Amino acid sequence: MKKAKFSAKAKTPTHEALFAQPTVHFTLTTHLGRDLDLRTAVRQLLGDDVAVSAAWPSELGIRVTPSMRKLARTLERTRRLKDDADRFRRERTAGSLTRFVLRHPLIMWGGLARGSGSTEELEPSSGDGSIDEALEFGQEVILNAQKISAVEREMDARLFGGQSRDFDRFVRLNLRGSYHDIRLPASSETAHVVFEPRLLLHSSGVLQLTIAVPLHARLTTSQLIHLSRSDRMEVAASQVPEPLLALQTEGTWADELDAGARLFVRDVGEGLTLADLIHEHLLVVRKALKRRGNAQWNIHATVFASAGACCKEQDSWRNMHSDDAAQVAARYQPNGGFDRERLRGINLALETDRLLTTNIGSTTLIDFRSGDREPFHELNTVLLVEHVMLQYARLQDIEGRVAKPRLYGKKLTRLQRDSVDVFTDMRQHELRYGSAREIATRLLNELGAQDMRRTIETALGLASQSDATHQATVQSRRSMVLTVIATVLAVLVAIPALQDLLTLVSQTPDLAHTPWLLAPFKWFASLGGWGPWAIIAVILAAVVTWWLFRKLWWALRFLVIVVGVIVGRRGPLVPQSLTLTADLRESTDSAMDEEEEKEPGLEVGGRR
Repeated sequence: MKKAKFSAKAKTPTHEALFAQPTVHFTLTTHLGRDLDLRTAVRQLLGDDVAVSAAWPSELGIRVTPSMRKLARTLERTRRLKDDADRFRRERTAGSLTRFVLRHPLIMWGGLARGSGSTEELEPSSGDGSIDEALEFGQEVILNAQKISAVEREMDARLFGGQSRDFDRFVRLNLRGSYHDIRLPASSETAHVVFEPRLLLHSSGVLQLTIAVPLHARLTTSQLIHLSRSDRMEVAASQVPEPLLALQTEGTWADELDAGARLFVRDVGEGLTLADLIHEHLLVVRKALKRRGNAQWNIHATVFASAGACCKEQDSWRNMHSDDAAQVAARYQPNGGFDRERLRGINLALETDRLLTTNIGSTTLIDFRSGDREPFHELNTVLLVEHVMLQYARLQDIEGRVAKPRLYGKKLTRLQRDSVDVFTDMRQHELRYGSAREIATRLLNELGAQDMRRTIETALGLASQSDATHQATVQSRRSMVLTVIATVLAVLVAIPALQDLLTLVSQTPDLAHTPWLLAPFKWFASLGGWGPWAIIAVILAAVVTWWLFRKLWWALRFLVIVVGVIVGRRGPLVPQSLTLTADLRESTDSAMDEEEEKEPGLEVGGRR
């Protein structure tokens, strides 16, 4: 596949780069600790009014909250009432009146109870316009609650396929919205943002929360890098509906309601960041699901931006600000020179006027065209990132499970099955496009998925060997138990036979030459009914004594080996002794005039 490339020679910028229409999607992925019943989870989130809609991959309809469903039924009854009333006004026939009475008996009964049995109440009035407006407003509320979920499911169906969608192994939900003001770094301005969090729940227990932050402002390179970090994005104002409250902060309740819920206006001081708000949503979801969750979590940022109006031409921006694009892609702004290609990474975009890179912490898509972007088109890239991070979270969970002790039997079999499922999904067979598969594989490799897979495979191999040894030990114990049971049964069966044998021996006269041969048996026979039990006790004592002797023999051999090893660590014992001989004789050489002194010789020898 042909890749988009930058110009090898970048121009020296004469002004600061500007990015237009920046949007950052923060995707938090964590594991809830065990498998999740998705149907129960959806009912809990919708029932607690935390989520407003839910979309199953295999369904065409969108699930909504009980209050929203009640509103939809009320709107349907109101619309039917209005249509029947309008029909009677037009036709003025007995059939239309009968239809109205049969379909709306309570209204007619109420009119009769008030003493008004005429049809004047069905005549047009000035309130018909307000009814139409109310119906239109209610329908708009219901459509807005389902719009994001419907678009998300449609784009998911175009991008993905496979058994996970056919068998509803996950579900997507749209949470309640909240309203915030984000501080722009190095500026006194703020950007108003409406959060529309999206939630994905997987049957394996993975929870994935994505919050989009569209910033309708022109940002410099340093500002965009700063705002692409959730722990650095500061919140200047925050209004959160009551079902989404989890952080203990001071504030006041607003007078108006937000979709039927009270709105809490926080007194935001210094230090409240977007990361705090993301974790607040996570706490609310865990509380609704009654799960404590895992301590490990990961936040991946997906950054979108277009070329700003700092350059007149599109090619000029790309050539002049390629270093700025590389810094945004890496979310790092070095002080000195840097290798642009290494900092930016491989460009995975098919179009020459786009930059698409991915790394362990973020995915960046920069459009060098200065036109408006369609927000829903960004969702393709975000869904792809969520797909990869979901696989990574499942790998993390399996990697943690294989490290646990006593992994035998059904636990090991289930872990092997889950591992095979994840390894199969890592081939990206669910993606319908080759370019998407390449991006997903690249991101997985950046996250270290292949190393994790090798670790899991090695651990599963060792666990299988341990399980085989454990199963052999269990079978040996079972065989021992069966042997003991068989021995006990044999003893019980042998008691009558031994009693008959002792009775026969007691009646037999002593042998003339070998009287000692029957003496033990006669002694056992003299014990009466305890004779057979005494024989069995003697045999059992002999067997136990032999078993203890063998154990003691092996223990003594092991003790000798251990003592030898310990003593051997002190060093070899040979030679056993040393003999030192010093030769102190002075040299009688003629060179005595030079008054040389010879050093004594030293011999070291061992005794033979």
